[in-house]
Amino acid sequence: MMPVKTKSLKSWSYSSYEQFCYDEGYRVWWDTTGSNRDKILYDEQGDVNLGGHDVMGSGLCQVMQGSAASSHGGGFVVSESQMLQSLKDIGVPPGQHTMVIKSAHTQDSNAAYATFTINSGYTDFSGVSCTYSGSPNWDLAFCACKIGEDCPSSYS
Repeated sequence: MMPVKTKSLKSWSYSSYEQFCYDEGYRVWWDTTGSNRDKILYDEQGDVNLGGHDVMGSGLCQVMQGSAASSHGGGFVVSESQMLQSLKDIGVPPGQHTMVIKSAHTQDSNAAYATFTINSGYTDFSGVSCTYSGSPNWDLAFCACKIGEDCPSSYS
């Protein structure tokens, strides 16, 4: 899973998030079965039980606040400095941002999201606030995988 930068601020809806990731060549995560295979990466085996609230609450937000991720979200192998570098590499400027992911384990009308500030020089995050249900305006989407790079080969 990785952050993807928008060109302009977007209003939240699950479908706009899903379409944005799709348009950028990514897929979104949904840990149940369904038929929307061109846009959604499914865990049809039931091996992973990961809602967006798990990703934000057990992983991203804890790392952005300088703590270790909990094991509930599978644990993260990325540090705060690596996360900052990744955001810098995709062209996210210093300042305030909102990163979204779908909230629940299925298609859901709510977002789980983190609002944060990247300090000048990309030294750290400040003002990290995590919310697990809502409809924020956003400029970063947390997408599941990129076609041709890290998505399963059946997603082409």
